[in-house]
Amino acid sequence: LGNILNAQKKWAESEVCFRKALQLADDFHAPEHPQIAAILEDYGDLLQRLGRTGEAFDLHHRAAHIREFHAPLRML
Repeated sequence: LGNILNAQKKWAESEVCFRKALQLADDFHAPEHPQIAAILEDYGDLLQRLGRTGEAFDLHHRAAHIREFHAPLRML
């Protein structure tokens, strides 16, 4: 839903959805779960679009850490 609202330029509503999705994912998944990385990347893209580059960087950095964690598993 966050991505749909983002595409519709309903950025405030999109941010609320990304925050809720991240909260739910954090509640139900391990901290290194790939679904969390996907949400962080999309949420970071939204924040980048809004000019909130510091916050966006933090989210993208966390997502990159998760992707890096899973990289060796993809090689197997």
